[in-house]
This record gives sequence, C-alpha cells and structure tokens, in this order.
Amino acid sequence: MLKKIKAFGAILLVLVICFSSVTTALADEENTGESGEPGEPVNGVGTQAVIIKTLRMPVGTNTPDARFEFEAKFVRLNDSDDEPASIPELNNLVINFTEADRPSGAPVNGIVSIQKTTGDILQGVTFPHAGIFEFEVRELPKTNPPIDTNTIKHMLNYSKAEYILRVYVTNEGTGTRVSAVIMIATADDNGNPIENNENRVHKVSRMEFVNNFVKTNTVVDPSVGSTLFVRKQVAGELASRETLFDFSITLTIPDLGQTIPSYYRAYIVQDGKVIDPDENADEDLIDKDEIGRYIMVSTDSETMFRLRDGQRLVFVDTPVGTSYVVEEAANPHYAPSVIVTTDNSEAPSTPTIPIIGAALSTGPQLVGESLNSAAFTNTRNFISPTGLSINDLPFIGIILLAIGALVVFVAFKTRKRRNHN
Repeated sequence: MLKKIKAFGAILLVLVICFSSVTTALADEENTGESGEPGEPVNGVGTQAVIIKTLRMPVGTNTPDARFEFEAKFVRLNDSDDEPASIPELNNLVINFTEADRPSGAPVNGIVSIQKTTGDILQGVTFPHAGIFEFEVRELPKTNPPIDTNTIKHMLNYSKAEYILRVYVTNEGTGTRVSAVIMIATADDNGNPIENNENRVHKVSRMEFVNNFVKTNTVVDPSVGSTLFVRKQVAGELASRETLFDFSITLTIPDLGQTIPSYYRAYIVQDGKVIDPDENADEDLIDKDEIGRYIMVSTDSETMFRLRDGQRLVFVDTPVGTSYVVEEAANPHYAPSVIVTTDNSEAPSTPTIPIIGAALSTGPQLVGESLNSAAFTNTRNFISPTGLSINDLPFIGIILLAIGALVVFVAFKTRKRRNHN
C-alpha cells in the first residue's frame, strides 16, 4: 500500500511540474512585451487594432494638406497555406492632415509632432469562419502628388514600418467574433528588419508610422524675394555710406532625414539687383551659378561677411525651421540696433537704447514660411565738441603766463607801497 501511495505521489509531482512548464511557456508567449522579455505585462493583445500616424516637421512650418493610406494585405490562415472562404477587407486605412490639426503643445528640439489615430480597422469586418487570420500592414508611398513631385521645395518621407496583424476569430452562435488581436512589429520606419522568432516576438500595443516633412520656400530671383535676408543701413549726420561693417552668421538646419547641403547660397543685392560680392566675403567663400556670384554660407560653422549701407545678404534656399544667429562686430563710432522679422512678424528693435561702440547679436532666430529678415542700422550723429583741445594748449599757456606776470607785478607794487608808508 505504501508503495502505491509513493508511486501516486511521484506521478502527481510529475504532472504538477509538466503543468507548471506549460503555464510558464504560455506566459512567455503571451507576456512578451515590446522589449521581448518574459514576465512583462501583456502588450499588443486586445480585440481592436488601430493605426497611429505621427507627422514631424520643423517649428514654423504650416501643416500640409496630406493624405496617408495604408495597406492590410492578407497573408495566411491558421499559420498555413489554407485559403479562407473569402478574404475580408479591413477598414479605416486612411489618415488626413490639415492646418487645423496643428498641436497646441510646445515643440521639442525645434520639431513639432502631430499625431492622429484611425478608428478600429476591424470595425464592421465580417470573417467567414473561425481561425487565425494574419495580415501584413504597411504604409503606401507617394500618396500626395503635389508634394511628392516638387522635391526641390518639399521633402516628405514615407514610413517603411511593417507589422503583422494576427486576428483570432472564434465561433459565436451562428456567426463569428474577434476574440483577440496581436500586433507584431517586423520592420522600423527606415525599413530595417526587427528580429522575431516563435518565443520572442516584438509585440506592440499599436501600429505606429512616423513621417517627416520639411518645406523650403525656394526663390528664383534674389533681387525680388528671399527665404531670409540680412540688411545694413546707416543713419546720422556723420554716418559713412561707404564703410563696410563686419558680420558673422551661423546656421542650424533642422535634421529630419533630408539631405543637408554643406552650404546655402546667399547673394549680395544692392539697388534692386544682384552685385558681385568681391568686397563682401573672402574669395574662397564665393561661387557662381546662372544667377550670378554668391557667398557660400556654411551649414555647420560660422561664416564671415561684410555689408555697407543699402546692401542685403539674400538667401534663396534655406528650409523653414532653420535657426540662425547674426552678429555684427563692434565699430567704435557707431551705435548699432537690429529689427528681426520672423514669418512676417516684426520684433521690437534691439537694443532699446543703442550703445556706441558695442557689438550686437540677433540671438537665435527662426526662418518661417513668410518674410524673414534681420535689419541692422548703425547710427553716428554729430556731437558738438566740449572741453579743451590739444591744439589750444599754446595759446592757453601764453594767457596763463600773462595772468601770472600780472599777479606778480600787482603783488610787488602792493608790497613796495606798504614798505614806503
């Protein structure tokens, strides 16, 4: 009897161990989160599936009218080559953006992100029978012809992310219902594969696609338009219209995956026409195109240039969201001030009270969609001379000597008269 009890206990222990192993394996299968580690909360398992679209663009950019479409392609049934009685089409596979979608939150590192979500893409879908239906979900490219065809003015990249959507369909009465949905990421936004295997799948709670948009207000003729310009004017009775004032400019370009050139073109415009910039920059910074000779303004370092009264440094291809800083070197005879205009909005003059002989910086500024400029004015007024001039010293010395001699003579005569009395 004792042997039977021991044998029964051993069998029971084996069953418990086996049950525990199966339970753990199932837990690992279902509880694998985005990191692929077991024991984390169940992620990506539910009864609905939505697509989230994130559109990123530099601050100052107007939200484009854009349409993004997605494909949900049926790939298999029940992990095999079984053919379903009919292939259901999923819904809610389009997201549209307009300027009305602009978020109210502050940008992060100069980037604005707008996020929109589809409805449940399984909403209203009728599955023909029970089983595990598997779909591949991806974004369709080139769905915005007005933007896609103007590659000089716009850069819109489409996400290459891919997901596997597993829909678990069970019988309910005379029909079916969706009992569970699992979403598995297989490629990131750049199209790089995400490794998956049976025990460590990259389950996610949502299917997200990220797109980047950069806009450039390109200009054909710098004499009549610009994406940004720096202007120099002088004022005051003693201001010289021939003096060249020293400047530097530093550009920071928003990086959202687009190709950033090593420099941007900047022309010198005076009296309504493009002029040769020989006096305005060093020769190694000057190049030429069909418009004329221009200054190559670096996108990764400071660029030095010079302007005289009535001249403008005109950019024609800087993208919206570009950050810039312009600094004017000190001139001992002039009081500088600057008015910055961003997206046609003018800021107060800086400084409020110009200081003679001071340097001046715009501080970090942005290129918006409309008019953008930094207008510098240097003032030199006539001031009436006060105090003594070194040229007058000989005459003053003679006068002082004469006064001194007179004082000595009067004192001598006064003492002599006293002694006589």
